[in-house]
Amino acid sequence: MTTRVVAIGPSASLQEALAVMLGARVRHLPIVDRGKCVGLLYESDALWELYLRAEAASGAGACARSPVPLVAVDATLESAAEALERASADALVVDHDGRIAGVLTSTDIVHAIARAR
Repeated sequence: MTTRVVAIGPSASLQEALAVMLGARVRHLPIVDRGKCVGLLYESDALWELYLRAEAASGAGACARSPVPLVAVDATLESAAEALERASADALVVDHDGRIAGVLTSTDIVHAIARAR
């Protein structure tokens, strides 16, 4: 999982969100409101939204996927993969006592399986 988590507020513009993603070299960005993760913005969703709405009036929070797929920090690799499948997602937020500990992607799971062999 990516543990160097960057997040953005729901009122941030999609351009701001994409700039944060680019700077942090991530493709998924938690949307945090008053200390709580309220959405997970996918780079692909933000780009599609910008394409569909040339004026980009929507903010990052409106474009984020919610409810946020979560997994506990001590979850097994198998349960994390199952959570991804249930959510039909390719990323989820790793929760540690109500705080974001990281973002786990399907690529992270593939790498973990490959390293385990």
